[in-house]
Amino acid sequence: ARRVDADAPVRRRGAQRAEGQAARGVVDADPAGAPADSRARYVDLTAFGGAITSTGLIAFDVIASSMVAFSTLGIGESVLPLRTTNTAAVAFNLEATTNTGGVFYENVGPLVIGGVSPLAAGVLAIVGDIEIRTIAAGFNTPLTVTESVSTADNITLRADGIADPGAPPCFADLTINVGTKVVSSGKNVTLIAEDDII
Repeated sequence: ARRVDADAPVRRRGAQRAEGQAARGVVDADPAGAPADSRARYVDLTAFGGAITSTGLIAFDVIASSMVAFSTLGIGESVLPLRTTNTAAVAFNLEATTNTGGVFYENVGPLVIGGVSPLAAGVLAIVGDIEIRTIAAGFNTPLTVTESVSTADNITLRADGIADPGAPPCFADLTINVGTKVVSSGKNVTLIAEDDII
């Protein structure tokens, strides 16, 4: 089995599609001067017969505006989640699918699950836990779910950050859009937010 390891001394800029060991290193799709909604800042990571993992030796595994990740053996690990950020200071969009191994992921800054590719939808792990978290980047760390999140095992969605005592929208809200499903077919769903769960 092959492992896609995002912690080797390699750096790339521009639109990225990486498969197998080609995805080693910091995947940087943030070219200087690119607008926040540029499709050139989109990343596609695919690991057929392997996993997409991080050794935690760098601050970010992917720097981009959005990412689709597919793996047969897992995306991130519970002790070392895959970490991303969008340096344009707007939300990072994520879609991810794995057969086994689960999805363990964190984004520094605001995160939207969904809205990347018509060929993918939300976050799906056929088998394995899903743990997705936003981490404080200044004050703004909301987590918004616009497409389904599903697995046979546990799901944890967490919007971390600095609590805002005001009325929604706040800095660290967890929002699940109307009609969007977060479903575990066999275990538990846990929703955590420093501010509001909407």
